[in-house]
Amino acid sequence: MKNLSKYAVPFAVTLTGLFFTVYTVAHYQLYDATMGPMQGALPTGIAALLTLFGLVACLKTSSSEAVPLDLRNWSVVAAVGAVIAATHVIGFLPSIFVFLFAWLKFKERLPWKTTIIVTVVMAAFVLGVFVWWMQIPFTPGILFEDLWG
Repeated sequence: MKNLSKYAVPFAVTLTGLFFTVYTVAHYQLYDATMGPMQGALPTGIAALLTLFGLVACLKTSSSEAVPLDLRNWSVVAAVGAVIAATHVIGFLPSIFVFLFAWLKFKERLPWKTTIIVTVVMAAFVLGVFVWWMQIPFTPGILFEDLWG
């Protein structure tokens, strides 16, 4: 059983990529003859690459030794899960900025001044380009739904 555990992550990556490849092909238009690539082209391409790299990882794993699980390596996965959970409560952009601030301060252990400057500059860039210039609607979250929704 211990030998099979080394296939868990590559197999999960392959299944996730396969699921999203099938889902995006079934639910989104990929290409239009007059307009070119449509809204499903990029997600389908990324999902197909995820499937391909998951399969390559499965094949490569078969020739390698099992490595003991180190929980510190899962901090990125836990952080992404926290961002996804926070997105539903405070919205996408605030959760990304909180994540950036927390990562820089507590994981990278940068000084307060550097952490605040980087977070403010990134917030200004993201808000300026994506919200005000490109006018992309982001999920406001439960707390800010009435204010921004």
